[in-house]
Amino acid sequence: MTDQHWDPTYTSSGNKALSCGDSTPETGLGPLGDYRCDAPWTLIMESLNAMKDIKSDPDFIIWTGDNTPHIWDENILNLDQVKMIIGNLTEALDDTFPDITVYPAIGNHDWSPKNQLPPHEHFFYGNLSEMWKMWLPNDQENVETFVKGGYFSMKAPSSDLQMLVLNTNLYYESNNLTKNEEDPAGQFKWLEDKLSAAKSASQKVVLVGHIAPGMFEKHRSKYWFYPNFNKRFNDILRSHSSVIGSAHFSHHHTDSLRLLYSENGEAIVSLLLAPAVTPWETTLAGVIGGAANNPSIRLIEYDRTTGEVLDIHQHYLNLTEANIRKENGQDPVWELAYKGTEYFQTDDMGTASLNAIAQKMVADDEYFQKYYSINGVLYDPEETCTFECKYIHYCAITEVEYDGYEGCVNRLNNNSVPCKPQVYLTILSAIIAITMQYKS
Repeated sequence: MTDQHWDPTYTSSGNKALSCGDSTPETGLGPLGDYRCDAPWTLIMESLNAMKDIKSDPDFIIWTGDNTPHIWDENILNLDQVKMIIGNLTEALDDTFPDITVYPAIGNHDWSPKNQLPPHEHFFYGNLSEMWKMWLPNDQENVETFVKGGYFSMKAPSSDLQMLVLNTNLYYESNNLTKNEEDPAGQFKWLEDKLSAAKSASQKVVLVGHIAPGMFEKHRSKYWFYPNFNKRFNDILRSHSSVIGSAHFSHHHTDSLRLLYSENGEAIVSLLLAPAVTPWETTLAGVIGGAANNPSIRLIEYDRTTGEVLDIHQHYLNLTEANIRKENGQDPVWELAYKGTEYFQTDDMGTASLNAIAQKMVADDEYFQKYYSINGVLYDPEETCTFECKYIHYCAITEVEYDGYEGCVNRLNNNSVPCKPQVYLTILSAIIAITMQYKS
């Protein structure tokens, strides 16, 4: 699951939900949500029930964080409120999938004050570990790393894959507690050690986190990690690319992806970014294109041996239609937005195939539009992407290093296509729910 952002103050009786800011309509809010607001409990439960209907027995579920609403006042949303919200969501998820392992990553909104996750032991890391004890490993090493930094490793069920669940909020440029750190909470060293150990043991790993490195594809100049952390994180992934089966993040609320390349231009790591359950329209200044999304959930088929993604089944709820149905006493309908291999006409959804898709996206405007319409989870399928918009997406996807991104965009400003040899644009992904399913 990704970016649920449950707003307990949301009601459909016309009362103002705090996450809506000043935009609550006079006619009231829809029973399943509003594009200007975070998710009501009814939408949360609809998404969980839809997940179970789609696949009741996945191998495991990845929960990539951001569970509280977009309310910035820490006096209103303090740590007690954060704990209550995450606790209720944890109980709902465990009740819906009682025998399924969940890998929970912490989001930048799963704290108070927002974004300020500490690079050292904190009682709230301990609160989360107690809350998630039915899922987390209980060996000494993982207990210590979670309590001091909110990260852990664990063997995946039914395979030899190693799950590395990261707290990438430690690298967030809005986190004032880590900007002067060299290795917040020791997570960089731990990650390198875990990837090296996997190589020695001939194992593959699946990475999970909330914030991914690189730029926001709907904004000309928005980056997430501090520059030194962005470079080190990407260098680690490149150096250990041979053991990384797949990597899964969220944070953007969009359906997107990032590609890392070797020195000779070969795509060696892909990071899938998942769209959100919340339909909340971002208030970030400078966003290009639609700022909201339809609620989404995803089923992923993967290879149990390599961890590579074989296919993506992206489901969504047309929120406008779902509210009308609910008001008329009908059940909402979760639809299939796309099946990756069919939608993008490829054999699988691993890094090599995503790389092969890219060139066609760059060269073919109609093909690119297919990607762009699912970037906001069909929020506005008719919205078009201008030249500038298209290549900001392209540069964000193919240039995860900040200087490379700037060079790419500067070539755009000089009216030349920012395409380099052997580098292919691509995009696809998400998670809501990254519900993982083995494909024989």
